[in-house]
Amino acid sequence: MPSILQVLLLSYIIYMALALTGITRGYHRYFSHAQFKTTPIIEIVMLYCGLLCGVRSPLTWAGVHRMHHAYSDTPKDPHSPKHVGKWRVFFSMYRIKTIPRKFIKDLLKNPRVMFFHKHGKTIWLTHFIITFFIFGSVAIWVNFLIVAFSYIGYGVLNTFGHDLEGPVNRLWINLIAPFEGAHENHHIESKR
Repeated sequence: MPSILQVLLLSYIIYMALALTGITRGYHRYFSHAQFKTTPIIEIVMLYCGLLCGVRSPLTWAGVHRMHHAYSDTPKDPHSPKHVGKWRVFFSMYRIKTIPRKFIKDLLKNPRVMFFHKHGKTIWLTHFIITFFIFGSVAIWVNFLIVAFSYIGYGVLNTFGHDLEGPVNRLWINLIAPFEGAHENHHIESKR
């Protein structure tokens, strides 16, 4: 049985690989901002990796992110620490009642996004059960810690990636939200 430190380190390494592939490249750069083109197989890999980081729908994630860019640091920003509350954002406990269709209409036409939106929790639970049968109780901890790292990582990004004047670059954020620390640069590039 590995030590607690070994499980933490293993979980962190797996999380960083999954978050980089699924959240940073997938949910964020590809599905939210369409910054590059790829194949349906790569879309599925990104969707699966993103899902393992927190059982969140890619449709919802991208829609909320697009709302964040459209309404950044205003009362309509769905995860503005200034308006929603720092701790609610830090722990990813903010809630969005509805996402206007204009923010997700292209994603509604993507059958892979819709499949993961509809069946994400079942896919994640199946992954959880399979990894438990293969790796035993260590898999429970690793899967749980991956989700915890994800919620904390993106909570940190959403909380500390903005100050009272708007988006800021904080390179230390990359330690928990891979390649997301240049947040001010990202907002500037997204306006072009």
